[in-house]
Amino acid sequence: MEQPAEAIVTVSSHPPRGHRTFAIQMMAKLASAYYARLAQKVQPSNTDAAPALYLTSHEPLQVLRDLLGHSNALTAEKY
Repeated sequence: MEQPAEAIVTVSSHPPRGHRTFAIQMMAKLASAYYARLAQKVQPSNTDAAPALYLTSHEPLQVLRDLLGHSNALTAEKY
């Protein structure tokens, strides 16, 4: 009896697609005030206070630009 050959799995990755998906999901959370509600739950002495303050005190597109590593908000706006 022959042994079955090992299956070869090929995974193709599309970084721009992942980048776009992240941008869309993050922008939806920023626009829906998800992080503003989260920031209300964070205590000022908590280590999460600084990121929560940043996410709630800047324009959503600027936050997204920084998270994507773009130097210009217009580049982030394309996503």
